[in-house]
Formats: sequence, structure tokens, C-alpha cells
Amino acid sequence: MNHNRTLRFWRSASQCLLGVVILGLLTFAWFRLQLNSTTVALLYLIVIVLVSLTASFVPSAIVSIVAYCCLDYFFTAPLFHLAMNQTLDVVAPIAFLTTSFVITRLMSNARKSAQERKRAEETLRKAQAELAHITR
Repeated sequence: MNHNRTLRFWRSASQCLLGVVILGLLTFAWFRLQLNSTTVALLYLIVIVLVSLTASFVPSAIVSIVAYCCLDYFFTAPLFHLAMNQTLDVVAPIAFLTTSFVITRLMSNARKSAQERKRAEETLRKAQAELAHITR
């Protein structure tokens, strides 16, 4: 049990780190290309969705917060300052965190459904095997 918890922690940490590194690399590229903040926000949202598809809520929320900080610091005026003084500065963190929550919740439900389906199939196979054994 302790091993599973440690394994889950390191998996979450690596997913979070990978997401942050990708955000950093993309931020550098997008800043050099001088993209506008709305375009960057949508591109960050894509990264957040991809991280949310594979991770739990905590790593995807951390990536969402880092994405918001990068967006505010590098792409909204005043540049190189964290200040919530534009509409995008309020909408972006809400959209990022909501997306993280919804996607991770949907993936969690999908994983649970797949596990339940596997258990049901296994139960059905056992019942069929017992029935075949009885009829012989």
C-alpha cells in the first residue's frame, strides 16, 4: 500500500514537472513570436487539457496556475509584472482550473467505468465457466 502511494506521488510529480517544462518551452517560443495574449491563452488551454487527460487534478491544477502566471507575466500589460488588471486576468485562471477539474473528473469516471466493466466481464466469464462445467 505504501509503495502504491509513493508510486502515485512520483507519477503525479513527473506529470506536473513535464507539464511545467512544456509550458516553459512554449512560453519562450510564443514570447519570441510575439503572439497576443488571447492566442497564448488558448494554446495554454490545450496544454492544460493534455496534462489533465493523463494526470490527476492536483498536477493539472498546478500546471493551470503556472500557465496563468506565465500568461499574466509575459503576455498581458504591464509586461513582467503579475497584476490582475485586465478581463483575461480574471477569466483565464477560472477557465484553466475549471478545465482541469472537468477533464480530470471525466477521465476518473471513465477509468472507474472501465474497471467496473472488466469486473463484470470477469464475473460473466466465471459464471459461464461454472455453467459449462455443470452442464457437462
